[in-house]
Amino acid sequence: MKNSGMNTENTVAFGKTLQALLLTAFSVSNLEPFLRQVLDTLSGPGGFGRGAGLAIVIDCRGGGLSAAFRNIPPAERRLMREARGVCPGKSKKGQVFVAPIVHGKTKAGYVLARAGKTGVDGEAARRLVETAAIIMKARLDNEERDAELNFERDLAAAVKHVEELYLAFPDISIEEISRAVLDEARRITGSSLGLAGCMDYPSGEFRVSAMTREAMSNPMAANQALSFKKSPGLLGWVLKRKKHMLTNNAPADRRAGGLPPGHLKIHKFLGVPAMSGRKLLGMLALANPDKPYGPEALDAAQKLARVYALMLRHKLAEQQKQADDAKYKSILDTSSDLIYNLTVDGKLTYVSRAIENYGYTQDEVTGRYFPGFIHPEDRERLKKVLSDAVTAGRSHLPLMTYRMQKKDGSFAVIEQKNSIIPRKGAAPIITGVMRDVTEQRQTEKLAQDLVEKNPLSIQIIDKDGFTLKINREHTRIFGAVPPPDYSIFKDPQLIKHGFVKLFKRVKKGEVVHLPYILFNTHDSDPAAPDKPLWLRSVIFPLFDGFGRPERFVLMHEDITRRKLAEDRQREEDARFKAIISASQDIIYTMGMDGKITYMSPRAADYGYKPKEMIGRPATDFAHPDDKDFIRKAFADTAATGRMLPVLPYRIKKSDGSYFYSEQKIGIVSCKGKPEYIAGIIRDVTYQRKTELLLKESEAVLRMIFDTAPDAIFIKDMNGIYLKANKACAALLGVAPEKLEGMSDWDFFPKEIAESINKSDSEAVRLKKTISQSNDHPFPSGKRCVNIIKTPLKNTRGEVVALLGIARDITDLKKMEKELVLAQAAQAISDVARPIAHDFNNALAAINGYATLIDDDLGDSSPIKTEITQIIKAVKRAAELTTQFQNFARDPKLGGKPGGSNGL
Repeated sequence: MKNSGMNTENTVAFGKTLQALLLTAFSVSNLEPFLRQVLDTLSGPGGFGRGAGLAIVIDCRGGGLSAAFRNIPPAERRLMREARGVCPGKSKKGQVFVAPIVHGKTKAGYVLARAGKTGVDGEAARRLVETAAIIMKARLDNEERDAELNFERDLAAAVKHVEELYLAFPDISIEEISRAVLDEARRITGSSLGLAGCMDYPSGEFRVSAMTREAMSNPMAANQALSFKKSPGLLGWVLKRKKHMLTNNAPADRRAGGLPPGHLKIHKFLGVPAMSGRKLLGMLALANPDKPYGPEALDAAQKLARVYALMLRHKLAEQQKQADDAKYKSILDTSSDLIYNLTVDGKLTYVSRAIENYGYTQDEVTGRYFPGFIHPEDRERLKKVLSDAVTAGRSHLPLMTYRMQKKDGSFAVIEQKNSIIPRKGAAPIITGVMRDVTEQRQTEKLAQDLVEKNPLSIQIIDKDGFTLKINREHTRIFGAVPPPDYSIFKDPQLIKHGFVKLFKRVKKGEVVHLPYILFNTHDSDPAAPDKPLWLRSVIFPLFDGFGRPERFVLMHEDITRRKLAEDRQREEDARFKAIISASQDIIYTMGMDGKITYMSPRAADYGYKPKEMIGRPATDFAHPDDKDFIRKAFADTAATGRMLPVLPYRIKKSDGSYFYSEQKIGIVSCKGKPEYIAGIIRDVTYQRKTELLLKESEAVLRMIFDTAPDAIFIKDMNGIYLKANKACAALLGVAPEKLEGMSDWDFFPKEIAESINKSDSEAVRLKKTISQSNDHPFPSGKRCVNIIKTPLKNTRGEVVALLGIARDITDLKKMEKELVLAQAAQAISDVARPIAHDFNNALAAINGYATLIDDDLGDSSPIKTEITQIIKAVKRAAELTTQFQNFARDPKLGGKPGGSNGL
């Protein structure tokens, strides 16, 4: 057969083999059995024979490699598999026939036959291999068509399922629709993750309506609603550009920009916007399928996204309509105006809830005739207006005023607007809005009274400047009523101040404040005395019902007195500055932050220019040892708002030397709010020298002080102890030498020290001797002392120190107190005994009745517990009464039975 060609018998066998090979194309077996069936046919008697080597290798699109071998060594099979759809080359063993399997426009594999000792060869072998390749191509084409048909059928079913779900359940929520679309999209594309959401344009956020729980690593996070304005990464790219995105390598995609916290990693991504025209309504996003995304997955996602967009548009429109209906209903229900509908014969078919303002309910009014609620004097006029409006198809009157009867019988003044709503084939409907203007009319009356009695000058003018109305104040200020033909635009003084130009702005609806106007009554009336009149004026429009400026109000405030007062104040300021400049003391102010804001010229005496000191902290000029003291004093003054009596410290001159100063500071407040700190600095260097002279006589004074049993002390003008005897030092619990330089703040609480300082200042200020008896907490205990304080003067009569003598009168006070207590105890005993007896009788009656009630009540009675508490309280009161009786019998026992329990 190999050498001589094919005889008749072989030709018949070859034809049967070819026929059998063609019949396999109609096999419904899966691909693997199908390949084996083709190899069986090729290795038959009319084919290549049992010993021939056969191979079919197919690289299916997205389906992996399929191959079938017959008499091919394992090593060669491995090479063929590795080469996939490319033939590895011809073998040197035997004659090889190869035919490519073309699927679409690419080679998807090949059929290989290696001829054996028997079987066909030559042209017949080539025809068999090519026929097998054609059959394989047809099989792949059929499978692709079937897959496409199945995919389209599956997609159509998914779309139909979502549409039927929406049509079957009109009230379905956006979340449920989103879940159905997402589930169908995941099923068709094989995606493991996905989400669907819609845009919330009022907030500008994209809100996730449905999402796979597996997308978040944290189960709690998966249950939380996600929304974001700036979407991260791939989602944001789709939302921002309103275009689809397909990537099978998301981590390497430059458009990826991050994921929400806790989101699983995305490997493959497919995102499709849900559009309505050019408007973005939502998005469908899928991720991480088993196989790479292809065009069919994109097509499916786009079709589902179109359906999703259609449903979102309807649902969002429904939600907006519901919101609008609720808003309009809320407006109608909350409006203070009454809205109604009438038939042409005057029957009410609808009234809003504002009818309750008139005492009626909606049901009480609906169906009744509207003229029945109108005042009899206004009824015929109203009927005529409504009849004319129905005949003309519109209302001729912009506003109609009448009186309407309330349920309580009173009448309200009503302003009403009507409109006619025509209907095809039916009578028109009259609709209107009624407003109760009773209070408005009263307010207008009140406004007229206010205009007339207003302390400001009011002049109402028209657009041409002619006066329509003025009040009494206007007549008082200007002295005469403007003539009817006189326009204020002709007033020379107003023209001088640019009034005509300013009035153009008022005509546009602005409120314009005029500059201060200085009127001179002599200009308008030569016979009047020359008297200046200062006015502060404002002009504003009054609008009509259509928002157009109709009238204008010109208001003047007579500020002549104020201007004169300001002039006087300026004179006072100038006089005050002159006093400051002439003062021997330095006067300054500083802000609450401690920085100097003003310095008097007297600072030049110490080498400073006032401008150089402004803006610097006051502590910059204090001695280093006094800075903390001064800083604390300023802080205390700012915190308490109280001025220190005297603040001593050393101030540096510009040459580096220091002088001793005494300073008073205080808070200057405006409307109760601290504004700044003011201070006066006095040079007390000479006074300090005087103090040194006083210290020279210390030895003599010490001898006198130490021999006196009373406490004797001398303080300087700042409350600092200069001298004290042993009795005084012992009373304060310190050595005499340690007491010098200390103050009362070192021994007593702040309140007592301030009280002592106040009395010291009083003795110095009044320059007289004062005597006081006070209780003070000394180290040895609380003592009552009688203190005599007198100022010490120098040779010039100036008070330079304070002398004080304190005598301990504690024992004397104690004896006086015991006498008073004994007398008071006897008086209390005389009064307490009858009171305790009467109170005990009252308690006995309460206890008796409470016990009777308790005995009559069952254990389940709800007031059983309260009665028990009453009985316990009465017993406790009885015990206290017994103690009170004991106290009445013998106050010395303190009301204690046996002296053991106090009252």
